[in-house]
Amino acid sequence: HGLLILAGQYRFSFDAYNHMFFADHYRMDLWTLWEPRWYTGFSVASYPPLVHQLISLLSPLAGLDVAFALVLWATLSVYPLGVYVFSRVFVGRTAAGYAALGAALVPSAFLSAHAFGQLPSLVATLFALFAVAALAEFLCRGGRLNFALSVALFAVVMAAHHATLLFLPWAIAAVVVHLLMDES
Repeated sequence: HGLLILAGQYRFSFDAYNHMFFADHYRMDLWTLWEPRWYTGFSVASYPPLVHQLISLLSPLAGLDVAFALVLWATLSVYPLGVYVFSRVFVGRTAAGYAALGAALVPSAFLSAHAFGQLPSLVATLFALFAVAALAEFLCRGGRLNFALSVALFAVVMAAHHATLLFLPWAIAAVVVHLLMDES
């Protein structure tokens, strides 16, 4: 992915410039929720703000385009680790390692990042993987810190992308069923 990001492939994606536009809104005014520059104005609160605000915070250092690329690169670099941590809930280290290796090469990550420009959904999916793994850890071992970590990670998912929440019940159910089957 690094070479594609360096080549600017994301610039040709479907949605990257929309997300840069939202980031530019937050760069200009972090606290205003009304954006008058597009469609005679609309509420930016209609889209979860976390990724856009992160891009806007990085943009003074390098500009919106490079800030988008940096967040994309960081997300895709950590993605295999998220898959590894999630996979460890269900399988051993070796199989989880293969899953992480596969995550680096999976076509859906390429499509989401470089064809569709769906950075918020990639970020939310990454944090959802970590959140579900943290929830599994809490369900197995308990502890306030494990509970707080899982709640905080689920909050990050909500702040990153709204549609990713539609898939979380299925991932949570898979973890619960797996843990219940392990007990018996």
